[in-house]
Amino acid sequence: MLSQERTQTASGNFLFDEEFLDEARNENTNDPEEDEPLSWRLDNSDSLSDWTIVIVRKSDASNTVTYHVHKNILAIGPRKSEYFTRLFKIDKGVSESTTSTSTITLEDSAVDAFPIMLDYMYFLIDNVEDDSTVEATALRYLSRYFIIRKLYEHVTEFIQEDLRPETATTYLLEADIYRDEKIAMAACALCAHCLKDIARENVTSLTELSPRLFQSIVTADELKCDSAALSIIVVGHLEYYSDDVNTDFLNALTSSKFMPIISSKVAESLLHFYLACQGNNQGETSLLDESLRERCISSLAKSWKQVATNLKETKDKVDDEQTEINERTDAASSDLDWSKINTDILEASLCIAKDEVDSKDRKLKRKQIKIDSHNEEIIQLKKKSENQIDSLNEEISQLKNNILFGEISQFNTDIGVYGRARKRRMLRVDSD
Repeated sequence: MLSQERTQTASGNFLFDEEFLDEARNENTNDPEEDEPLSWRLDNSDSLSDWTIVIVRKSDASNTVTYHVHKNILAIGPRKSEYFTRLFKIDKGVSESTTSTSTITLEDSAVDAFPIMLDYMYFLIDNVEDDSTVEATALRYLSRYFIIRKLYEHVTEFIQEDLRPETATTYLLEADIYRDEKIAMAACALCAHCLKDIARENVTSLTELSPRLFQSIVTADELKCDSAALSIIVVGHLEYYSDDVNTDFLNALTSSKFMPIISSKVAESLLHFYLACQGNNQGETSLLDESLRERCISSLAKSWKQVATNLKETKDKVDDEQTEINERTDAASSDLDWSKINTDILEASLCIAKDEVDSKDRKLKRKQIKIDSHNEEIIQLKKKSENQIDSLNEEISQLKNNILFGEISQFNTDIGVYGRARKRRMLRVDSD
């Protein structure tokens, strides 16, 4: 029992005596929860909550989450919600005011982001966390819905810094859910500019996008992707959403404006989609882009060696892989359609093969001409060398003769001089 003894000062104010303060300090030490900040996470009876928020998940109305909150936190201060400020000032006749309960239905990601919003309002976090990419767009939506101006400012700054190729598809998907056009436009432009890198690093993130969102990326002005690589990415998405492929969608994704060249790896699959749309086109007003068929045939024809091998291997049997593609694309094409296409592919392949052979022949002829020219040069050089050698041999022979004649002449001269000198000596001897 705390002591109630007090002493009165000269000013008339009362102070707790030292014994009372010591007992208060001891009691505070024994109950560490007394220093815990006010939070919506505390038990309702402990936090003295005076308002309840029930969040209903839009995808499953039976899935609800209840939060016991405090009106003063929601409606007062720099992180207040103007939504709740206005609500709390409404007359008691409103059902929410009567029950002190708000029931709100939200998208799944907003339901997951709601606790983060409350933590922000209760000052339990200073700002949006670095790993909040998935919840960021939902938090931006919640900040607008509940009119929390500071949160809107902070989360928008976070998104501006966090939007990059690795997160662009997530932001595009979430922005579409909440109809956030600014984020959607920025994310779409980034996806288009970095489409090849995104597909290489995380192709699954592209298949998570709806056909409409994927089309917005491929047709964006910011698209930066070479045609062959783009065709592979597009076919991957078409096969994933094969049931949703129609003439308009196929034309939009394969326009010759940004896909003039089709990879031979996916040309046959695109032909299946082309024929499937052709077979189901009776009820559609739009027409298939005929250039798609020509581009696919041209792509396959350029690999004419492989085409010839495939035709030989599949002459008397059905290719299992092709059957799988047929089932996946639900191709409503007749045998006549494929027979005509195979004929066109073979014809184009033969033309390309002939062009390649003619080109190689021309190259061989040019090489042979060069070889003959080089051989003639070698012969001329050989003759020239032989003539030079003969000339050098003559010069050497002449030099030898000259040297030999000179030596003989000098020898004769030397002998004459010696003889005359000897004769003079003999004459002197005789005279003596």
